[in-house]
Amino acid sequence: AKLHGDPLVVKRNRLPSGGGQNIISDEEALERWVDRSGGPDACWPWTDSVIKGGYGRVRGAGRDGVYAHVLAYETWVGPIPEGWQVDHLCHNRELWCVPTECKHRLCCNPAHLEPVTGAENLRRAGRRRHEHRAYLAAHQQDSEGREVA
Repeated sequence: AKLHGDPLVVKRNRLPSGGGQNIISDEEALERWVDRSGGPDACWPWTDSVIKGGYGRVRGAGRDGVYAHVLAYETWVGPIPEGWQVDHLCHNRELWCVPTECKHRLCCNPAHLEPVTGAENLRRAGRRRHEHRAYLAAHQQDSEGREVA
């Protein structure tokens, strides 16, 4: 099993324009493509590759396809229990978030991330959908966040 900080485990990412020639570390990838300009309490969005569904995706040797928020948690906090997922706590706080354009899926701030079981992540997602619909109804907005007359 891979352990966080294991010196025998080398994690590397390709630069987007490097064609595989320029290899950088996970730490450097996070430094380059995570915008921390909002300060320690703000969301820190991933600014590189984004997949369908709105999640940041790391491209690179050995880590191709890993979610940016997962890489951020593993790098800055530590290992995620096997079989667990990383939930965005910032998403839970903002009910106005439009699901089709959720900015929270790009957040890599470790203070906004929590490892949870798959079942807990699904439970929270269901609760968020219910709360979001209730918020839209109370504020008379459609599913895209536009005011309804």
